[in-house]
Amino acid sequence: MKPECHTGVRSGDSRRREEPQPNPNHHIWCNNGTYFVHVTVRVSARKTVRVRRSLGTKELAEARRRRDRLFESIRAEPDMELVQRRRRAS
Repeated sequence: MKPECHTGVRSGDSRRREEPQPNPNHHIWCNNGTYFVHVTVRVSARKTVRVRRSLGTKELAEARRRRDRLFESIRAEPDMELVQRRRRAS
């Protein structure tokens, strides 16, 4: 049985041109029932770092909380190398 993942994103008519609604699940995707996050962080004018990480939960509300905590740590940490190192250690 395929695991259920709900992100609240609905497909619509692509011909309609409405203002996009904010997506509370932005950067989150579900893979085999477990939520993951993917974000690209600009470290400097010439360097970006991709952060892809399992959020380690099957609950969408918990995935949002963990994504938000990750974003807070990225904002607080000026050196992305430390963020990447922490990721490998966890």
